[in-house]
Amino acid sequence: MAEDGVLTEQQQVVQRVLGVDRYRGTREIHDADLSGIAVTFAPAPLTQESMLQLAASPLLDEATAFKLVQSRLAPVQVTLARNPHLSRSVIELLARTGLPEARVVVASHPQITPSLLSILVKSRDVGVMEAVATHPLTPSALLEELLLAGDGRVRELVLRHPALSPESLKEALAGAEADRIAVALNPRLSATELLHLAQGASTELAFCLLRHPRLDVVAFTALLSRHDEDIWQMAVRHRLMDAVTMVHLLRRGAGYAVQDVMLMAPRLEGAVLAELAGSRDARIRGRVAAHPDTWLATRLYLLGDPVEGVRLTVLRQPVIADEVVRQVVRASDERLKLALLDRPGAPDEWYVWVLAEASEALQHQILQRVRARMRVLHHLVLSRYARIRLEIANLPRLSREAALHLARDPVWPVREAIARRGHLSPKRHQALLEDPVSWVRLAAAGRSAWWPWTRARRQQELDAALASAQ
Repeated sequence: MAEDGVLTEQQQVVQRVLGVDRYRGTREIHDADLSGIAVTFAPAPLTQESMLQLAASPLLDEATAFKLVQSRLAPVQVTLARNPHLSRSVIELLARTGLPEARVVVASHPQITPSLLSILVKSRDVGVMEAVATHPLTPSALLEELLLAGDGRVRELVLRHPALSPESLKEALAGAEADRIAVALNPRLSATELLHLAQGASTELAFCLLRHPRLDVVAFTALLSRHDEDIWQMAVRHRLMDAVTMVHLLRRGAGYAVQDVMLMAPRLEGAVLAELAGSRDARIRGRVAAHPDTWLATRLYLLGDPVEGVRLTVLRQPVIADEVVRQVVRASDERLKLALLDRPGAPDEWYVWVLAEASEALQHQILQRVRARMRVLHHLVLSRYARIRLEIANLPRLSREAALHLARDPVWPVREAIARRGHLSPKRHQALLEDPVSWVRLAAAGRSAWWPWTRARRQQELDAALASAQ
């Protein structure tokens, strides 16, 4: 404190940071790690937590910063090195005398200079050398020094630096595989140098080149020249990948992993999907069938797929073209036809088309689905299968036109079922009373076979009539 009782500028800064409201007498700090720093106005000894608050404060003055550097506490020095408001003098002091942890941080300080970076390198600390090797202001001469002095990670970071000298760059291009991989990420590489690295590149080197921002089509094509599924898999996601190249890779035998990555794209050309439809893997073909960009011709092709799941996937799409429906109707796969009819909102026309060539078993399954669709039932009335017509005749609801048609059916069990329904016109009812088959006449008269032997004989004759009608 000044002799007139007024706090000095340094004390005012510390007071604002620590939130001290009034003077409470002199307190000396006795912690040996704090190197004898004394604050004359603090209400309690200055702890490490308080020093961390000071080190991070934008109001920190140079004199206090010097004392914090002298504290030799790593957390305090690191926090201080991250403070963007430090003066050049404090930065230089940290670069010269700071702990290794603090020098690593100060190497990335926004106010660091090339001369201070040179001072940092003299410590020969690996962490500091790595930080200097990645700094954008590191001069070429200092990079050369690091290239000679460092190895491993330091050498790798130096070779990636854009300020690397042309001589070192050329040497790395012709050097060992590790140097080629490291220099492949150097943003200064020209198109010629990228092509040189791409020709015959290993998988790891190819991965690095595919991440290079200046990679052009020529070098990209060179990377794909070797049959390497790992390279192709990563290249599929590259900005230079187009539909023509994808088709080319597929025709060269790209496997499931590459095909899987292709199908992850939000949009695909129809030509690529058409090529993928020929995949040996049913999972790929199923995803092609479900893809919104798949051509109609490709969907028609997949309707003939040997795997049922792929065929059914074609029919589960939100919109189905008429060509797909016609091909399903012409197909022999009855499960496919039922899947078509099971679509929500399937129109009656689809049922009519399917019924035209449906087997008895398929017509029976369709009948279970369309009991309330009179238009479809009218077509089933014309079925060539007597059992289907008999099943319709026994339905609880039947239109008058259908009942009249079935009352003239050539198979007597169908006429008998209509006769039991009643509600026929007098003329048609009279015709059934005069039917040549006694069972029909009995039903029309409201009578039935009561005795067990009579019911058994009727059932035998009914089965024989249905069998002969097939």
